[in-house]
Amino acid sequence: MSDLLSSTVDAMNLADMNKLLFEISEDLDKAETLAMIFLCEKRVTAQEKENIKDAKTLFLCLKKKDLICCNDLSFLKELLYRIGRNDLLRDKLGVRTEEIKRIIEVSPQISPYRILLYDISQGLSKKEVEDLKYLLDLSTAKTENASILEIFLELEKVGKLHPDDLQKLKHDLETIGCKNLSRNIEDYERISEADNHRPENLPDLFEKISVQEEQVNCTAQEPFNGEQRTPQPETESDYCQPQQHSHMNLETYHLEKNPHGWCVVINNYDFKEARSQDCKYTDREGTAKDAEEITRIFNARGYITEEHRDLTAANIQKTLEMYSKKDHAEKDSFVCFILSHGGVGTVCGCDGEEVEIKRLTKYFNGQHCRSLINKPKIFFIQACQGKESHPKVDMDMDTVCTSFYEPDANGSHLPLEADFLTAFATVEDYTSLRHRENGSIYIQQLCKALTTYTNQDLIDILTSVNSDVANMLFRLWRKNVTQMPSFKSELRKKLILPPPNAM
Repeated sequence: MSDLLSSTVDAMNLADMNKLLFEISEDLDKAETLAMIFLCEKRVTAQEKENIKDAKTLFLCLKKKDLICCNDLSFLKELLYRIGRNDLLRDKLGVRTEEIKRIIEVSPQISPYRILLYDISQGLSKKEVEDLKYLLDLSTAKTENASILEIFLELEKVGKLHPDDLQKLKHDLETIGCKNLSRNIEDYERISEADNHRPENLPDLFEKISVQEEQVNCTAQEPFNGEQRTPQPETESDYCQPQQHSHMNLETYHLEKNPHGWCVVINNYDFKEARSQDCKYTDREGTAKDAEEITRIFNARGYITEEHRDLTAANIQKTLEMYSKKDHAEKDSFVCFILSHGGVGTVCGCDGEEVEIKRLTKYFNGQHCRSLINKPKIFFIQACQGKESHPKVDMDMDTVCTSFYEPDANGSHLPLEADFLTAFATVEDYTSLRHRENGSIYIQQLCKALTTYTNQDLIDILTSVNSDVANMLFRLWRKNVTQMPSFKSELRKKLILPPPNAM
C-alpha cells in the first residue's frame, strides 16, 4: 500500500479510530451517507442496508467487514473523496486532495461502474431527475420522492440497469438534453472495451479452442530493448540484506497422522433462494463433478472429506467456525474447498449474500484455532472474484530499510496468519469459467495435477496449474476469453501432500 493511504493517521488504537469515525459521521448528512452506501455496491448487503440509518451504522458495518480498521483507512478515504468531502480528508485524516487523487487513479477500490452512476447523479438537476423517471417508467408511488441514486438501485433490482447494458440510460439522458452525461457512458464503455472488460455474469457454457489456432492470428511483440529505467540503489548497502535460505534446505511439513485432517468441501449449486431476493445468480451446473473429484483425491490421501451443500452466507461462516473449534491435535493439516459464486474478495451463499474470504480463513489462525498452529491450512476458492480490469501501476524502488530485525531466538512465536495457503480459480476482479457437465476449468485442472504429481511441493503444483490454465483459450459469446488462477502463501516450509493410499 502506498505511503499516502497507510499514513500515520492510520496507526491508531481502536478508541482513537472510533472517536475519529464518530467525528466524521457527525459531519455527514443523510444524502452523503446514501451516496457512500451506493458506492459500497455489493460490499454492503441488502439486509444490511435496511439497518443502516446514518453514517455511524454504515461505519460500524464496514468495520465488521474489515473495510475500515485501525491500520487501514484507505477505503474510507476513497469514499470521502468520491462524495466530495475533501474538507474531512484534510481536517480529519490529514490527506491532501491531490495526493489521494493520484493514488486512487492507479489503484481504486470502488468500481468504475459505480463511480459513473454517481457522477451522473451529481450532474442532474431536479427537473432532469423527474424527466428521467418518466422516461424510465418509474413514476410510481415507490419512487415518487426517491433520489436519483435510489432510482438507480431500483433499476438494477428490476434488471433495467446493468454494467454491460447502459444503452437505455444513455438514450434517455440524450432525450432530456444531457448529452454531456451520455458521453460519460460512452467514455466508460470505450475504456471498458479497451481493458477487455468482462460481463458481470458470464454464462457457464464455453467452447475450448486451441492455442495454436489463436496464435496464427497474433503478432508477436518485439522485446523491449530500451534502457533500464527502474531506479537503482547507489550501493549495495542501501538495502537490508535478508537472511539467505537455500530452497533445498527448507524444511517440509510433516504429514504423518492418520487421518491427516479434515478436507471440507462447501459446494453451492442451488441459488433459487438468491434469485427470490432479486439476485441474478444461476445454479452452478457441473459443480457436482468438481466435488466428486475432490472427494476421490483427498479420500485416497488419508483425509476425512466432508461435503456441505447449498449453504447460506451465514451457514458458511457457522460451518467453518465449527471446524475451527474441533480438536486438530491428532491431525497435521486442514484443507477447505469453497465452490460457489463470488465477488472481489468474497464468496456467495446460496441466499446471494456475500462473506469475505479473509473472515473465513481467520477462524483458523493462531489465535482462534491453536491446535492447528505450525500446521498447514489450505484453502481453494472456486468462485468469480469480480469483473473489473487490473489498474496499471508504476514500478518504484522499494523504500530503503533503516533497521534490521532478527528472528526470535527460540522460535516459539509465530505470526497469527502463518502456515496458510489460499488458492483462487482466478485473479481478483475477474470471472472464472465452469462447464455445465465437466465441472470448472480450475478445479478439474488442479485435480489432474494432484493425481499426476504425487511427490511434488504443492507450490510447484499450483504454479503448474496456473501455467496450464493460463495457456488455454475458450470461446464464449463469440469472444476468446482466458482465465488466470492465483494463490497466496504464508507457508514457511515445503508442503508435499501424501501420495494416494499412503496410510
